[in-house]
Amino acid sequence: MANDSKRPDFSDVLSGSSSTAPGAAPTDAAASELEKQKTMRMYIVESGDSLSKIARKLYGDADAWKRIYHENRDVIHRKVQSPTDRFGPNDTIFASVSTDGAGKAATIFARWTFEDGQVIRNDQKTVSPSGPAVTDFSVEKPGGWPKGGYKLDVSVDSGGAASTKTFRVE
Repeated sequence: MANDSKRPDFSDVLSGSSSTAPGAAPTDAAASELEKQKTMRMYIVESGDSLSKIARKLYGDADAWKRIYHENRDVIHRKVQSPTDRFGPNDTIFASVSTDGAGKAATIFARWTFEDGQVIRNDQKTVSPSGPAVTDFSVEKPGGWPKGGYKLDVSVDSGGAASTKTFRVE
């Protein structure tokens, strides 16, 4: 395309991920039917969220914030202090994906894109959930982010986007 020369270069983008959920264990061909039926819930922290708001959304009880805090205190103190959808050109951008449930190993996918759908980075993290957990994804661009609109699509096990968040670099 003639327009490609004007597209930003994202080849220097670095990414990372971590999770409070255990890593995937080797699969057992004789897994019980009950394990196959177990599910995992996912929640992406949004601008304006608090632990009590998240607890009300996930558990129907704002007082369950202590459970979320207890299960995720390392991540809360280490990463996202104030959810936002506005970033500066030199910021590292974090996305926290909350899950709850137990079951077989699941892979969480994060697809980061720029305004016109240009893929910045595809990341994934395989976890074996055993209760509430948080999986973090992050991207940073040493040369600085171009100003504009971005999107993050999060999915589980290659399904369609379970959640989509947009954000801006200003």
